[in-house]
Amino acid sequence: MSLAGIVALHTAWSACFGAVGIGASIIARGFSPFPTTSIWRTLALSLLVLAVWALLGLGAGILIPNQVAALLVSIGLAWIVEPLVGFLVGMQSWGKGIAPYFPTNLTTAVLDTGSAGMSFTPLSWWTAALVLIGYAAVTTLIGSFLTVRRDVS
Repeated sequence: MSLAGIVALHTAWSACFGAVGIGASIIARGFSPFPTTSIWRTLALSLLVLAVWALLGLGAGILIPNQVAALLVSIGLAWIVEPLVGFLVGMQSWGKGIAPYFPTNLTTAVLDTGSAGMSFTPLSWWTAALVLIGYAAVTTLIGSFLTVRRDVS
C-alpha cells in the first residue's frame, strides 16, 4: 500500500470517528437528530426511490451491452433529457395529463418535495411509487429477457 493510500485511509477513518463523536455528543445533550416523524418518512421514501432508480439503472445496463454507453445514455436521459422534456410537456395544455408520469416528476411526488413551479398536479406519493416501481420492473424484465436471448460470443 502506498503512502497516499495510507493517508487517505487514515483521513477517512478519522472523519468517521469525528462524525460519530459529534453526533453522539449532540444526542447526549438531549437534542433529537430527527425531531419529527416526517423526517423518518422522508428518509424511508428516499431509500425506496434510490432503490427503484438503482433498478432502473440496472435495467438500462442490461439493455445496453456497452458499459460506457449505458452509463452515458442513462445519465444523459435521467439528468438532462427527461427533466427538460417533462418540464416542456408539462407546460403544454395537452401535456398536463402526461407530465406526472415522467420519472423525475414521479420521484418529486414520492418525496413530496412540493409542487412549486409545476404546471400540473403531481400524483399521490404511493401512486407515484407504484408507477416508478413499474418502470423499473419493465426495464429490468425486458433487459433480462433480451440478455437470455443474446448469443454468447
